Amino acid sequence: VRSGREAAIARANHYRIGLIALSAALIVAVASMVLRLRSAFRRIAALNESLEARVAERTRELTESREEYKRLVAEGHLLEAELRAAQKLESIGRLSAGVAHEINTPVQFVSDSVHYIKEAFTSMADLVTVYRGATKASLPPTDRATVAAKARTADELADTDYALENVPQALDSALEGLDRIATIVKSLKDFSHPD
Repeated sequence: VRSGREAAIARANHYRIGLIALSAALIVAVASMVLRLRSAFRRIAALNESLEARVAERTRELTESREEYKRLVAEGHLLEAELRAAQKLESIGRLSAGVAHEINTPVQFVSDSVHYIKEAFTSMADLVTVYRGATKASLPPTDRATVAAKARTADELADTDYALENVPQALDSALEGLDRIATIVKSLKDFSHPD
């Protein structure tokens, strides 16, 4: 009986030793896994920190890029506005040059006509002065012949026939030039203030 009992105890001890060895092996295995898990967690934490740093850096770069993009867009809008203003000024310059050219021709008509009329009027004023001197009743008959000769000379110098023929044409030309200028000015007013 003892040998059966001893054998059972021996077997139980054998199982205990096996269980202790298995438990020790399990503890070693679990400890090894815990160490590897800690190492893995440290690597994961390091990778996570590295990834967070890279994400933060990339976010900073994207923010800077976005700010640069906004600045470039704003600068582009400013350049577009400046270009439109320059084009408007160029158009105004062309329009002004065209208007000046269109006004210059009738102004030249008026200027030429007025200068001619002024010269003709000066000559006519001299002629009138001579005629008035000739018509004075107190002149002796001998002086009248001299004054009449002066009047004929003044009439020739004034080129009275030519002036009588051309002064009305010069006035018409001046009036036509003024009418053309008035038409241009009215057209510009109508253009700038459409109703």
